[in-house]
Amino acid sequence: MDGGQMIQHARHFFPVLLFSLLALSTAAHGHGRRFAYTQQSAVLPTQGTEMEIWNTFRYSRDYFYRRLDTRCEFEYGIGGNLMTALYLNHEMKTYDGGQGAPGGTKITEATVSLSNEWKFKLTDPAADPVGFAIYTEATIGLDEAELEGKLILDKQVGPAVIACNLVLEHEWQNEIENGVAGTAKLLKPSIDAGIAWYVTASFSLGVEARYLNAIENGALSHSALFIGPSLAYSSDKLWFALTFLPQVANLTGNVPGPLDLLGFERYQARLLFSIEL
Repeated sequence: MDGGQMIQHARHFFPVLLFSLLALSTAAHGHGRRFAYTQQSAVLPTQGTEMEIWNTFRYSRDYFYRRLDTRCEFEYGIGGNLMTALYLNHEMKTYDGGQGAPGGTKITEATVSLSNEWKFKLTDPAADPVGFAIYTEATIGLDEAELEGKLILDKQVGPAVIACNLVLEHEWQNEIENGVAGTAKLLKPSIDAGIAWYVTASFSLGVEARYLNAIENGALSHSALFIGPSLAYSSDKLWFALTFLPQVANLTGNVPGPLDLLGFERYQARLLFSIEL
C-alpha cells in the first residue's frame, strides 16, 4: 500500500476514532462491548436505545482488493431480555477485475442493503455460570439476501472477559455466468472468540480470533484463521471497540500457500462506535 492509499484509507477511520476518543474526558462507567467482532450476551434495558456505527475494512488478496463496509444501526430494548435492531448497510469495494492476470482493470462496486437483528439473553455472565444469548439477523439487498444465526457465550472472571460466538450464515446472491442468470448459494460457518482484560474500569485490552469457512455446493472451498489485538473504551454515554486482524493460516488444501488469499483478505480491521440516545 503506497502513501497515497494509506491517506485515503485513514480518512474513513480517523474521524470516527477521534470522536470516540473525546469520550475519555467524561465520567466512565465501563459498559459497552469489549470486542469489535465477537458479541457478548448483554442486551439493552427496556426502552433503552443506542446508535452504533460500524466500519469494517478489508485489504489485499492474491490481487489488488480493498473493501469498506459501513453499517448504521439503531438498537432498541424491548424488555424481558429481548432487543432488536435495524441496520442500513453500505459496501464499497475496488479490486483487480483480472484477479492478478495481465491487463486487468480496477473495478469499483457499491451496494446498499437493510438488516434486522433480534437478540435474546437467557443467562447472565456475572450472575450465572456462563452468559448465553441467541441472535438472529436477516439482510436483504438488491442482489443478495442473507440469514445469520448465532449462539453467544461469555463470562467475566475477575478482570477478564471471555466470549465465544458460534455462527452460521446462509447467503444467496444473484449472478450472471456465461450470459445466464442464476443464484449462488454460500454457507459460511464460523467461530469468533476473544479475551479482554480491564486495565481500568472502562478501558480494556485483548485478543480476538476468527475461524472463517465458506462452503459451496456442499464442499468446503475456503477456510482461514485470523488473530489480532483489540482495545475498547466506554464512558457514560458512549463506547468504542477496535480490532485489527491479520490472516495467520490457510486451513484448507484447496488453496495453495500459507494464507487463503482467494477466499479471504490478508487484513481485516473493524471500528465500532456507539452512543446512547
